[in-house]
Amino acid sequence: MDATFRALLIAAKLPQDYQTVEPLAPAGSDRRYYRLHFADGQTYLVCMNSDWEENQTYIDYTQHFIEKGLNVPQLYAVSDDKSAYLIEDLGSETLFEKVSAEGVTPEVVEEYKKALSHLVSFQLKGGEGLDYEKAYPIADFGQTVMNWDLSYFKYYFQRLTSVTVNEFKLEQDFQRLIDYLLTADCSHFLFRDFQARNIHLYQDKPYFIDFQGGKRGALQYDVVSLLYQAKANLPQELREELTTYYLTELSKEKSIDEQVWMEYFYGYMLIRFLQTLGSYGYRGFYKRKSHFLASIPYQLKNIQWWLSEKRLP
Repeated sequence: MDATFRALLIAAKLPQDYQTVEPLAPAGSDRRYYRLHFADGQTYLVCMNSDWEENQTYIDYTQHFIEKGLNVPQLYAVSDDKSAYLIEDLGSETLFEKVSAEGVTPEVVEEYKKALSHLVSFQLKGGEGLDYEKAYPIADFGQTVMNWDLSYFKYYFQRLTSVTVNEFKLEQDFQRLIDYLLTADCSHFLFRDFQARNIHLYQDKPYFIDFQGGKRGALQYDVVSLLYQAKANLPQELREELTTYYLTELSKEKSIDEQVWMEYFYGYMLIRFLQTLGSYGYRGFYKRKSHFLASIPYQLKNIQWWLSEKRLP
């Protein structure tokens, strides 16, 4: 690894005399991050990932978003084989850590509002001129990806919890849900995993990471991802307040029918909830990571609330 680190620093025209390497705790993906510490206090991050196609999407998206003036980490260098890259270190404080430690304080609410304002910019400005053919592994959050997500739920949550279902009827309902969701406006940038762990609080601004899974899709999905993040466990009244705030910010840039937007919002809630249960099941039941198991009760609480609302046509 040392040779890779030094090659990246040389490519970025930076000093090579780092003092220590700090491996960062792995999250849900197979990517591995290392913090390089220098004697003067400067730090940089190295990401190592064998999936070079995903890395290429990250590189392309980063360059595009920086050109658009959006808050993403600077990209300094990429290895020749595209298996590693050197990026700006945004520190360790995330919005998730802040809300977990402090609760729903006025300051935390303000940070959520900032994040939502920036989300509008990503969705509209960030989507302008973005070459979705560079998305990985597919351009649209459409039929194919929705099928993947619902199958993820079925095979890694429903099957592993031994809940008995009529599989034919379940698949019919999946298709009915997909058909409905795809009648929404699906023409904007969809971040895909816009949640508080991927929002760093750095130099009094929110910065955004883990956007390489972004696709063309509906606006509602990312708002659900942030406000209904299971373990953040925001109070429902705050979720509603922040949804209203987002719609106000969005309406400054784009004409929308709020009633129609909200109808689809409840539909995108369901597919996001099921996708995250699949993720928690895969990483919890299958890979034995306790952190993901701990999130399941929070998401089941969200689904129980969603069922009580009866908002879908």
